[in-house]
Amino acid sequence: MEEPKDSNKKKNKFSKVVAFFCYLIPICGLLAGIYMLVNILSPNIEINYPARQEETLKKTTTIRPELSVNKIIIPQMAVDLPIVIASDNSYKAELIALDKGVLNRVPKNGNPKDGGNYVLAAHRFDIGWTPEITRAKSPFYHIENMKVKDRVYVDYEGIRYVYEIDEIKSVRPNAVEIEARTKDKRLTVYTCDLAGADADRHVFFAKQIGKITWNDKGEAKVANVE
Repeated sequence: MEEPKDSNKKKNKFSKVVAFFCYLIPICGLLAGIYMLVNILSPNIEINYPARQEETLKKTTTIRPELSVNKIIIPQMAVDLPIVIASDNSYKAELIALDKGVLNRVPKNGNPKDGGNYVLAAHRFDIGWTPEITRAKSPFYHIENMKVKDRVYVDYEGIRYVYEIDEIKSVRPNAVEIEARTKDKRLTVYTCDLAGADADRHVFFAKQIGKITWNDKGEAKVANVE
């Protein structure tokens, strides 16, 4: 018995729809994979990164610190971020703080004003929904750019302190000694390896060498810290 023409038309239409999705799904999967790859690599392929480095360095002498905002400025990494303290010592609280900026670890062990070891940490890499969000969530991605003698700037209670890196190294995740209080005014900055939280920590240590001051003409210079 011959099938009705309407039935054949429906089958042909259904076959076309199936064929369309068979072509569409792999294409969508390929595009999604490309987007994910670009997103993951986005901190390393940022086109305007040199310009951001230059802009960040310029800020150290053109924009004065605010009394209510503590922050760290690292021109070599194009970092200009607020320094935050976790609400408590829990892992969850520290993760929340890290999403807001650079975490001040063990605040009792020191600060730029009173001396001791000012310990700061931030994410090396944390993926977001877009390349822009991924870059924003990965502030210390370019920590390998740091070298001995590089300068780092910390705004603390309305004063911009200047530090000079004197040591760079990698340590194991349980190397808590890097956070210990020191007799002199020190800065310790670290982040995870790109391999993940269980891998080594990349650390640089810096000594405080002065602070930025401005004269009546608005000209900036580095003055010795008393």
